[in-house]
Amino acid sequence: MAINVVFFTFVTRVSSVKLDGFRIWKSATMNYALNQIRPKELATQCAVVGLYDERMLTSACAEFDELCGGAIKALIESGDLTGKLGQTQMLFNLSGLKTSRILVVGLGEQRKFDAAKYIKVNKDAQRALKTASATDAVSYLAEIEVPGKDIDWK
Repeated sequence: MAINVVFFTFVTRVSSVKLDGFRIWKSATMNYALNQIRPKELATQCAVVGLYDERMLTSACAEFDELCGGAIKALIESGDLTGKLGQTQMLFNLSGLKTSRILVVGLGEQRKFDAAKYIKVNKDAQRALKTASATDAVSYLAEIEVPGKDIDWK
């Protein structure tokens, strides 16, 4: 079974507009598309996955962890990854992956996860991606169960 993902491509288009004698610069747009792909098949610069604070990995996070020989669980065991709501951690150079880096986003407590927290973690991921040098990313956050919401809402 494939996991729902959102593909992001960051396109830098630098242009300017003159308004009242001032030059206003516009740049950086983001394109996205919904698709399905397994982590083992993914070749991208960054994959975004979730981690609950009960040390529970989402399906995609668990699959990436298995592919890279347990490196994500090792970081959880060391305390470097906690799953605290809003925590983001970029992981680099994980062996066994076609993906250059993984962004792990803390989801907080699973039983308290709702639409507001889903929006928050996506904004947290977006902020972290802005500072990364990746020109594309794939988010597996769409796989997260949000009470009362379907894939179209996500």
